[in-house]
Amino acid sequence: MKFRVEIDVEIRRSAEDIFDFLASFENAVTWASEFERIERQTDGPVGQGTAYQLWLKPPSSLIGLLLGREEMTSKKPASEVKMWWGTFERPRKLVSESMPFMRGRAEVFTKQTFELEPVGEDTTRARVAWDRDVHRVPLDKLVAPLVKWLITREIRRTQTKSLERLKNMLERGGSDVAERPEAAAEPR
Repeated sequence: MKFRVEIDVEIRRSAEDIFDFLASFENAVTWASEFERIERQTDGPVGQGTAYQLWLKPPSSLIGLLLGREEMTSKKPASEVKMWWGTFERPRKLVSESMPFMRGRAEVFTKQTFELEPVGEDTTRARVAWDRDVHRVPLDKLVAPLVKWLITREIRRTQTKSLERLKNMLERGGSDVAERPEAAAEPR
């Protein structure tokens, strides 16, 4: 099953500030609810090919149920994901790609695209797209469209909240919010 969820949000910050904050992907743990921990895996300036190790929190009850998670407790270990910047076009476009990872009994391939477009003085439209390709989900062909709709709805709900946190954080942030990627050479 393939999923694509797109959400637009306008943020009162320059495209450069937003790009730099997003490019240092360790920052995602502060605004994206699905991450338990993020560690940078490569040295040097942040750019195309910079790699990260991500630990995802267990999926929501709905997603876990639909993807076949047997145990519905928050004590289940986090999924580990290897992610890297596949596209790095400052200050307009970032695309993260990942190795396939397991969510319940489902194998998930993921890509996340951030496109930034100035729409006024110090205001930027951020279009974020989540592409998921889920395999090995034991579903009947008649039920699959409903499951796809439910999962897409849940992803849209959780990611809309995450983008609101990102927007609020960037709009109220000071000079420490958007660090230039070139300056962030050491992993945290």
